[in-house]
Amino acid sequence: MGHSQATVLSHDPEWRWHVRASVPPPRVGEVTHLLKPHGECVLAILTSQEFVWLHTKDFYPADCYRLPTGGIKPEEHPDEAARRELREEVGCAGSSRMMRLGKVTYVGASGDAYPFVSYLYQVAPVEMTPTSADESERISGWKTVPISHLGAIASELRALPAEWADWGCFRAIAHDAVLDILRREAQSPSVREHDTERFAQDAQN
Repeated sequence: MGHSQATVLSHDPEWRWHVRASVPPPRVGEVTHLLKPHGECVLAILTSQEFVWLHTKDFYPADCYRLPTGGIKPEEHPDEAARRELREEVGCAGSSRMMRLGKVTYVGASGDAYPFVSYLYQVAPVEMTPTSADESERISGWKTVPISHLGAIASELRALPAEWADWGCFRAIAHDAVLDILRREAQSPSVREHDTERFAQDAQN
């Protein structure tokens, strides 16, 4: 997969924002997430100072950090998957509020949509370092960066070594999308407050 680009299209009545991501076709032999039908949840976990938590795993390239994600099981609603990820991989369920931030749909060069969807969630506030209860995830570290640095994180993901290049380009899209959405909402507080009031959920529900 070569260069990928995320573009915020519009408000979405159910998910706040709809992001359409144009992606080139995968390389021959690549196993792509985009062909999976159930999608994923992406967690933008914020501190009260508007930093965002990123994680790494013990098999990633050195200094490779990204937003935590989790697959959606068959017949599982994205909201349920996000709450499950908070419990199992982040360990902060019950101490923070979760709300829908947007969804990312993926379109190939021909204009055809892939079945895979990334559902974006904002979780806040989380001040303590997250802890994973699922050792199989192999999460080996966490760090915070300012929200404004998500663009740089996306660039780093796109610049990973060749064997990680397709994965990095795919993973970069959600970081661009979260940054763009949060910037737009910072410029239009009334929109953010309306959607927050409508979609805010306690992570325990």
